[in-house]
Amino acid sequence: MKSYYFWIQSSKGTQAIQLTHLSKHLDKSGIEDALEDWCDGFGAWHVSENVVCYGFASATPSVQKKVLRFHKLKAERSHKVDLLIAKKITTTQYNQWAKKNKKALAFPFK
Repeated sequence: MKSYYFWIQSSKGTQAIQLTHLSKHLDKSGIEDALEDWCDGFGAWHVSENVVCYGFASATPSVQKKVLRFHKLKAERSHKVDLLIAKKITTTQYNQWAKKNKKALAFPFK
């Protein structure tokens, strides 16, 4: 088995990443078929006015580190928004955090 990250991003807000294990004997077209089957589960895949980018990457340590950091910061952003709503932090504090982490919060695949 070989590990890959499948990803999909759309202009309507879909952002998904999944670690997938496939046979190490699959060629590129076999991996692409599995990727397209996975993408088929997203509504973004079927909406014609939606711009969809998708792909796969080998799950190397550097890619894994990038994906884990992205997920960690997304969770942290969600927590910061909850604090902002509860008025436990100010808008200025949230904006400072968001500006500091803007690059790391960008979707890790293009």
